[in-house]
Amino acid sequence: MIDQKLISAAIWIIGLILIPYASTNALEGTPIYLLIVGGFSFLLFVFFVLKNRVCALPLLGMFFVGKLNFLPFGLTAMAIFTIAMIIYFFFDYFALKQRSLSTGPMYLFIPILIITLIIAYHNRTVGLHALGSTTEGSAMALMMLLGSFAYICGASMSSPPNIFWVRLPLYCTLMGLVSSLPNLITTFFPQSAPYLYLVSDAVNVDAYRESLGMDTDVARIGSLTLLGNYLEVFLLANYPIHTWWRPHRWWVPILLTGCLILTVLGGFRGAVVIFGAIFIMATWCYYSWRSVFILPTAIVAAYGLSLGAQSGLVELPVSMQRSLSFLPGTWDATAVESATASNEFRSNIAKVYEREELYKSPWIGNGFTFDAKVQEMYEDMARKGDAEDHYYMIKSFIVSKTYHVGWISLYDMIGLIGGAAFVALGASMLCLAIYFVWKQADFNAPLFPLKVWILCNIFHEFAGYFALFGDIRSAFPNMCAYAIVLVQLHKIERDVSLNSTLAPFQQHGDTPNPSKLIPQPA
Repeated sequence: MIDQKLISAAIWIIGLILIPYASTNALEGTPIYLLIVGGFSFLLFVFFVLKNRVCALPLLGMFFVGKLNFLPFGLTAMAIFTIAMIIYFFFDYFALKQRSLSTGPMYLFIPILIITLIIAYHNRTVGLHALGSTTEGSAMALMMLLGSFAYICGASMSSPPNIFWVRLPLYCTLMGLVSSLPNLITTFFPQSAPYLYLVSDAVNVDAYRESLGMDTDVARIGSLTLLGNYLEVFLLANYPIHTWWRPHRWWVPILLTGCLILTVLGGFRGAVVIFGAIFIMATWCYYSWRSVFILPTAIVAAYGLSLGAQSGLVELPVSMQRSLSFLPGTWDATAVESATASNEFRSNIAKVYEREELYKSPWIGNGFTFDAKVQEMYEDMARKGDAEDHYYMIKSFIVSKTYHVGWISLYDMIGLIGGAAFVALGASMLCLAIYFVWKQADFNAPLFPLKVWILCNIFHEFAGYFALFGDIRSAFPNMCAYAIVLVQLHKIERDVSLNSTLAPFQQHGDTPNPSKLIPQPA
């Protein structure tokens, strides 16, 4: 057998030869060679470094904000990470080790299977209309199918070391923070947007349009909301409230207050409400029913901020006033008008859809494809002179299936059956995550922060889908990524329970050959 050091040396030598050549061609306008070398290097990293840890790659890709514009075919980081995981599983498990596939708990697998079958039915003709057709939308359905395949692969893998699971929340948080930088930079330096857009589409387009003197709505800064959310969940999961009194932990409440400010600055009312809900949920994980005592404090703080803004003691930006406009008081007219217009726009989308499209999606929905030419027609009609209720603009949103209303996205794309399966999947995942937290006796156990973190994030994903502007095309792969982690935690809990059951027998020697009681690898 060839020594592993020789293989590593050969890879380094080949890399030192190819990388300068590929970089030179990229600078001359031919990036394909650099992309090939980068993709090959990433696969080597997956096979020789990550190994079983690749089961968490879809979740890491989900935390990557935006799309890398220099990649071909509009691939996202989540798509690349998911494909890499499937390739690793196929070669390392299925082809070489001949491992069988696992479905995980049936209450997770059956809803995923139902949704997958509906997606496959709607996408059965993908590729047949690619030449000269204006039909779009199949790519997102393929990403949903990748999420399903990733769940099967991740559920079938052996669990990585526990230290990896302990560090996973930190890895995901760092991924989200770093990938949010383009949006954050272009918020304060709008003129950099065209340059950063060459790398990532996560730029603040509204700020750039405003810098050019174009009329825009109240600028909402999504990157600030994401930063606040990522940091809030990580801090609450790893640093419970009872540890804040120590001087070396005072930075935690200070940073958490900064997370709240970032969330409010983002301009999204629903994000502020979910911020408070996650705070109470994370506190409940550590203190059970005693967490309800935090609710009055949160309400008093919210009203105190509202009164301070009304009295003029605190000067709040318009985006912050938009986030807090659901609270009683007199707010800036621009912020109130923006929030009201957003509510009315979603309400009008629901009215037009119920009137004209509701009867078309009874059981398994209409699928994911749409005619881009029809969408452009409605957008052109809206630009020339829209109706008072913005009918043509609303029709362009409906035709392109960007509903901004969670239940419509479910009903229209996968119907009543698929919608029921999605709700069952979300409820099952929440119940399983709550069970992991509820049965944990030792809050200082290494994996307990991961359980709190995964519970809060699943709640944010599921509740945010219906409270904000949910889209099943992105929500389903995200839920599958979380489901992989739940299945791996389920395996760990099962093994711990089995070991604790066998320990007394092994200690007293009552079991002559205890290995027979433990499932052995194939």
